Amino acid sequence: MRKTATTTAASRTLVIDTADGTPRWPTAGTMYGREAVHDPSRNRLVAIEQADYRDGVWYQLAGYDLADGTRTVLDERVNALRTDLAVGEMKSGGTEYAVAEATLDDNLYINAATVRGLRGDGGTELWSSTVKAAS
Repeated sequence: MRKTATTTAASRTLVIDTADGTPRWPTAGTMYGREAVHDPSRNRLVAIEQADYRDGVWYQLAGYDLADGTRTVLDERVNALRTDLAVGEMKSGGTEYAVAEATLDDNLYINAATVRGLRGDGGTELWSSTVKAAS
């Protein structure tokens, strides 16, 4: 639910057992889930969650334990809009996360696009590549 003058932003993440269709666990929060990818090496769901625009332009990369839904913030970016997420082996031989994002200038126009490689065990940045808009 979007944030208004009288209510806070609200969202819900729900994991359903594909074998029988029953809910395994739900969680509630204030960030809007935009994309989720399974990380089988850590048995978790990795999600990009964007804040309501009334709370500013920022997002979090969150991990959800598949057993019970425990949420862990792996990374947080301010003045950025998430655009994509991938999970896989990229550099260190283990499962890592690639997050694509766009950043904004003072007039709220996109001024750069960045792809960052993050260590899957805690969100430490391993590498990044940025393309800036022409002036």
